[in-house]
Amino acid sequence: MDRITKQLLEDFSKAQEILDKKDDVIFEKFCNYTIITNEYNKTFDIETITIGGGNDTGIDGIAIIANGHLIENNDEIDDLIKANGYLDVTYIFIQAKTSSNFDTKEMHSFYFGVNDFFAEEHNLPRNSDIQKYSEISEHILNNASSFKENPKCKTFFITTGVFNKENEHIQALTKSSEETLTSCNLFELIKHNILGASEIGKLYRKTNSPVSSTFIFSNKITLPEIEGIEQAYYGVLPYSEFKCELRADSQMTPTKESSSESSKNMNHKSCIRTNSASRLNTR
Repeated sequence: MDRITKQLLEDFSKAQEILDKKDDVIFEKFCNYTIITNEYNKTFDIETITIGGGNDTGIDGIAIIANGHLIENNDEIDDLIKANGYLDVTYIFIQAKTSSNFDTKEMHSFYFGVNDFFAEEHNLPRNSDIQKYSEISEHILNNASSFKENPKCKTFFITTGVFNKENEHIQALTKSSEETLTSCNLFELIKHNILGASEIGKLYRKTNSPVSSTFIFSNKITLPEIEGIEQAYYGVLPYSEFKCELRADSQMTPTKESSSESSKNMNHKSCIRTNSASRLNTR
């Protein structure tokens, strides 16, 4: 493991108050936190997405995001259907290895575990965490009539090494896994992401970076002074301007997929906060 990755793990461990000092455990949680934070814009407990050791089917982290919510039980799915009338679902699977190598045997174990997760009759023994998420998945699939579109499936295999995109063995392995998942006819999108130390490091830094955006916000009024908030406005943002921000964000984050829906306008009520963690520039 290189010095920069070691330092990032040390900083992460302190920030998250992780008591376990084993590098592999910290790295798993580091990767789980980093990937989900870049895919999900709300707070969450790392432990809820981290899969316990033993019969983990080769998977270190699982997240199921439905209608912008991180799902932890079947009741939440029922509530979303009742409230929204539809389901928009993304599955995320993570495997993290402290090794600097991209071992095809370990990758095969991971992809096989993901494929087995969606099998109608699974072959691999499952621990309680895998079983929990499998039951949630079954409940989601049993409500397929409520799908806005078929779910998305994203996988992340991460090591501390340098990934060679030209590796033919890895290309063949990921292609085979994608074909197996595609044959299930469950997904609108399947994307296998393979990350090395540099890529996961960049994504982690992004979780700590101030959020800054510049756009035209002319149709607004200034709100009275609020304690702890430097500037606050209430107003309407044209959809054309909002769409530009979405496009810019999707281009900055390569692991995310962008989608567009036809719409003429969108009301956007804003309360804008400026501090060390978040900054919004208006013109």
